[in-house]
Amino acid sequence: MNSRIKNFKRRSISIPKELDKIIEYKFKCSNYSFINDILIELLELGLMKLNDNEEIKYQNEKIISKLD
Repeated sequence: MNSRIKNFKRRSISIPKELDKIIEYKFKCSNYSFINDILIELLELGLMKLNDNEEIKYQNEKIISKLD
């Protein structure tokens, strides 16, 4: 258990009530045992999506610069 704790950083965040309702619903419909697990997965998915969007934007800019 101690080695698992060392791999994590504790954070305190405030979540808007509307977003919390959505997360709570998704949690209840999932197979997760802890809400923190679904929160971590949502953050990871959001970061991957952000990286994908940045890569697409970079590729578009590259194509546009070649057209100029």
